[in-house]
Amino acid sequence: MSDLLIVDDNEQNRYFLDALLKGHGFETLSAENGRQALELAAANPPALVITDLLMPEMDGFELCRRWKSDPVLKHIPFVVYTATYTEPQDEKLALSLGADRFLIKPMEPDLIVGVIREMLEKVREKQPPGNPHLDDIPQEFHKEYSQVVARKLDKKVRQLEAEIKEKQKVEKALRESEERFRMVAEATTDLIYEWEPDSDAVKWFGDIDNALGFAHGEFPPTVRAWTKQIHGDDQKKLFALKNTPVQEAGPILDQYRIAMADGSWRHWVDKVVPADTGEGRVTRWIGACVDITAQKNLEAQLYQAQKMEAVGQIAGGLAHDFNNLIQVIMGYSDLILWDSQLTPQQKEHFEQVHKAAQKASAMTRQLLAFSRRQVIRPMYLALNDLISDLHKMVQRLMGEQVQVEWRPYDNLGTIHADPGQIDQVLINLCVNARDAMNAHGAMTISTTNIDLDQDFCAMNLWAKPGKYVMLAVEDSGCGMDAKTMEDIFQPFYTTKETGKGTGLGLSTVYGIVKQHEGLIQVTSKPGCGATFRIFFPRVESRAQSLGKYIPGDRLGGSETILVAEDQEMLLDLTQHILEREGYKVLNACNGQEAISIARASKDSIDLAILDMVMPLVGGKEAMEEISRINPAIKFLFTSGYSQDGIHINFVLQQGLHLINKPYPSEQLLQKVRDILDNG
Repeated sequence: MSDLLIVDDNEQNRYFLDALLKGHGFETLSAENGRQALELAAANPPALVITDLLMPEMDGFELCRRWKSDPVLKHIPFVVYTATYTEPQDEKLALSLGADRFLIKPMEPDLIVGVIREMLEKVREKQPPGNPHLDDIPQEFHKEYSQVVARKLDKKVRQLEAEIKEKQKVEKALRESEERFRMVAEATTDLIYEWEPDSDAVKWFGDIDNALGFAHGEFPPTVRAWTKQIHGDDQKKLFALKNTPVQEAGPILDQYRIAMADGSWRHWVDKVVPADTGEGRVTRWIGACVDITAQKNLEAQLYQAQKMEAVGQIAGGLAHDFNNLIQVIMGYSDLILWDSQLTPQQKEHFEQVHKAAQKASAMTRQLLAFSRRQVIRPMYLALNDLISDLHKMVQRLMGEQVQVEWRPYDNLGTIHADPGQIDQVLINLCVNARDAMNAHGAMTISTTNIDLDQDFCAMNLWAKPGKYVMLAVEDSGCGMDAKTMEDIFQPFYTTKETGKGTGLGLSTVYGIVKQHEGLIQVTSKPGCGATFRIFFPRVESRAQSLGKYIPGDRLGGSETILVAEDQEMLLDLTQHILEREGYKVLNACNGQEAISIARASKDSIDLAILDMVMPLVGGKEAMEEISRINPAIKFLFTSGYSQDGIHINFVLQQGLHLINKPYPSEQLLQKVRDILDNG
């Protein structure tokens, strides 16, 4: 059987016809254009030729004209099979040139095979296969041929132009998409990866080397290398996925610690989803890793701040109750010690009771400083002047083996603070530094103005934007690890031996700083010393001078004093102390009773001593009502550091007199005398 010749410049079209015809028992030859077809036919004339029209070098029309002009080939069936811009004129021209059949793509395969079989059968029966052969080529052929080809080429050009524009549009969209993807990839900290369990290979879409601190190309792209970096306690889910059945596959979220090249740890969140499956299991996973170390650090700082606040509330409440008890002990021991009939041994015993009460009072003051429940008496301070006054005392406190350097900042801003409490902050920090250095080393105290912006505060939960005056105390001591720094501000926490520290020094610093709306930051490493930085809000006011109160010698008197106190023991104690010095005392167990006594004795009362917080009517309301009854009455408030009383803080705001429990009896008498004499 002779071959069938397929002519088409499209490889896919040739492949289709070749497979179709061979599938029905035919042998085939193929050519990419008319010129190749004529060369093949000259060497081995085919039984039939099936050709496209629009082709390079020689198109189907020219092939048909030459085919039908060749004495050897003109009787071989010539079939046109085309879909390129087919119009009636195309078929007319092809048939006029001698084509036997004109078929339009696409056509059912069985119909194509049927036409070919029909054409071959006619040849065997010696029948003309299609149109009768035209011995003479029409004279108008060239004109019509030129018009048809020009029309087809014009349409082809327009199609190509449209395709080019569409391609350019797609390419532009692709470039824009790639640019957006690049910008997103650069902006995000996520690491995208693709993992194939069978090969253990991991392909990273992101800089995994930089993320883990390795040199470029140093980190191996395998799951084994990845697993090696993950903390042993955290290898739970991700790498148990190797043979996951399809029915069990789904998104998995994991969180783990991963080691950096330098040995430090980072926190990652990893979400992985199945991508491809095969043979009933997942063969490819797609995942994304996000570094959440900064978030973890912020969460830890928030937890620590919340814990400190809770401990402070408990400490403040306990200190308030203790102060009332300590006041009773101190007051009655004062009364006993004032008794000239005491024997030396009795006096010594009660002096020890008094000393113990004073130590307990100092401890409650530290607790209240930590818990931010103290009444503060702020003034506009020049911090450099305050520290300069303390410098000599600090040097004596540190000892001869510690070198103390003082670096004041020129033009330092003003702060609004209680000078006594700022003294306490500096002394506690210096004592802490001395103990960390074991009385040998160097310490630097410095000040500066500093502004904290939003970007800095976003990465440091302890910070707030604003203008500050910073006090820094730096030592060359033993330093602290991260765990120790988490606990140093907690009350009663100490690294010292039992009996050598109360654990309240730094908690006191923390409380005072927070009560002044300041900030505190600690940096330290084992063996590298520590630096405490205190940030006090900076104000624009001029600093005030630091004056000192000098009490008078006279303590007693004959005036009438109204005392309102809801604690019976304290009420009795205050009455005994005042009456011992000659004062007439009117007692009230609450604010309402004090108002009633004031109405009954309004002209005889010279001074009212009011507890700040009492049942029924508090100190503030009692003062306001008593003042309306007799505006000449003077007032002295007492406070056991109650949370409510401190938060109201109306006494200090109005410049009224206040004495904090527990107080020595002499201090009460001096305060009473000063108010009565000077107002």
